[in-house]
Amino acid sequence: MTKLIYITHPSVEIVPNIRIDTWQLSEEGQKAAKRLSKLNFYKNVRLVYSSREPKAIETAQILSEKYHFKIKSYKELNELNRSSTGFILPDEYIKAIQYVYQYPDRSFQGWEKLDKSYERNTEVLQEIIKKHVGDLIIIIGHGQSGTLIKCWIKKIKPSWAEDPKTTGCYFIADLNTNKILQDWTKY
Repeated sequence: MTKLIYITHPSVEIVPNIRIDTWQLSEEGQKAAKRLSKLNFYKNVRLVYSSREPKAIETAQILSEKYHFKIKSYKELNELNRSSTGFILPDEYIKAIQYVYQYPDRSFQGWEKLDKSYERNTEVLQEIIKKHVGDLIIIIGHGQSGTLIKCWIKKIKPSWAEDPKTTGCYFIADLNTNKILQDWTKY
């Protein structure tokens, strides 16, 4: 069985005046990543895939310190590019994310279109799957990217209903049967 564990980074240090894609884990996020390392996922894992964003790489590095696996990062696993607006308040952010799910072929105020993010995330996932048939694949990324991958696995349209709506979660999927074995779970 080819199995995927998709892990979202935990909470970040929000710094409104710097680029979102450079944010790092908060102190609580670092503690959450250490809790994540106690889960029994990593036996015999030699390689973990990650987004290139610092919050995802930092999560992977905390796990690698304990389990000594290699980390391969792909920019295609980065989250939806929202650099045109930078930080927006949480209530506004929720409305914006709901908008991009509802209108995946449109840009919200200059953001990357969800369709484009879906395409790049699922294309790199398919490359990874080809390299690891019958293996456990672990990817560390972002809630929105994970939602797109989860919906691709389930062969459904990406939607807000499938989004974890928080950081620090994971889901597990059987890629041979396209079944979600465990839905988003907080760690």
